[in-house]
Amino acid sequence: MNASELKIHQYAIIKKINISKNDKKRFFYLGIYVGGTIQLMRVAPFQGPYLFSCSDNEIMLRKKDASCIEVEVIG
Repeated sequence: MNASELKIHQYAIIKKINISKNDKKRFFYLGIYVGGTIQLMRVAPFQGPYLFSCSDNEIMLRKKDASCIEVEVIG
């Protein structure tokens, strides 16, 4: 399952990030890393960006970027 498939307010653990090395570094600085938790907070209308909460940060990601994050749902 990837992060773009989460339901609103659903928690998950990040298992794998399928992007380039430079983007992985950018994600790490934003608080998105393997083993971290992520929660989907909101989805903008018309397939707009997703609002995630991870490591006490709220981050907007495009669907393309969110679909590169493989997660495992908690609970």
